[in-house]
Amino acid sequence: MSHDSKLDVLDRGREHTEHMYRIARAIFETRRAEARFWLAIVNEARSARTTRQATIDIARAEVDLLEKQDSEAQTREGYYSRLFQATADLVVDAEACTARLKDEADAIGLGPLYGVPAR
Repeated sequence: MSHDSKLDVLDRGREHTEHMYRIARAIFETRRAEARFWLAIVNEARSARTTRQATIDIARAEVDLLEKQDSEAQTREGYYSRLFQATADLVVDAEACTARLKDEADAIGLGPLYGVPAR
C-alpha cells in the first residue's frame, strides 16, 4: 500500500470518526434536551403541588378562623344570655323582696309609707 493510499485511509477514518462523533454528540444533546424537558415537567408538577398545598393550607386557616369566630360569637352569645338571665332573676328577686317588704310594712302598720293602701 502506498503512502498516499495509507493517508487516504486515515483521512476517511478520521472523517468517519468525526461523523460518528457528531452523531453521538447530537444524540447526547437530544437526550440532554429530553432530560431538561422532563425535569421542567417534574419541577412544574412540584410547583403545582406546592401551590395546591398552599391553597389547602390557606383554606384550612380560613376554616379555623371561621370556627374560632363562630366559637367566640357563641361564647359572647352565651355570656350575654347569662347576663340577661341574671338581670331578669335580679328583677324578679327585687320585685319579690319589695312585695315581702310591703307585706311586712303593712303587717306592722307602715303600709302607707310604702305605697300599700291601708286596710
